[in-house]
Amino acid sequence: MTNQAMPVGQSFPAAPKFQQPQMTYVDRPDISETFADSVARLSVEGFNAKLEFVVNRMDDPKPASLPTGKAMTAMRLVMPLPGLVDLHGKIGQLIESMKAKGVIKQMPMVPQAGGIN
Repeated sequence: MTNQAMPVGQSFPAAPKFQQPQMTYVDRPDISETFADSVARLSVEGFNAKLEFVVNRMDDPKPASLPTGKAMTAMRLVMPLPGLVDLHGKIGQLIESMKAKGVIKQMPMVPQAGGIN
C-alpha cells in the first residue's frame, strides 16, 4: 500500500447518513415482570448505563426498636446510552401526564437552614 496524495480539487466521498431503523414493537406476554421498590444504583461504563433495582424485605419486628430490613437486588438492567436518554424522555412524559391528571403533585422547594441564598 502506498501513500498517495489526493489530487487538488478532489474530496473524500461523503460519509453515508445514519438513518434510525423503523422498529415494530412486538409484545411477548411470556416474559415475566419484575417488581422493584426503587433503583439502588446507577452507573455508566463505556457506552452503557447500568441500573440496579431492589425490593425491600422487612425483618421480623422487635418490640421497642425501629423497623429494620434489607434492600435486595431484584434485577440489573444494562442499556446503551441512547436507550437511557429515550427512557428519560418517556419517564418525563409520564410524570407530566400524571401531574396534569392530578395523580401526583409537585411539592414546592423548601429552603434548608444554612443553605446558599
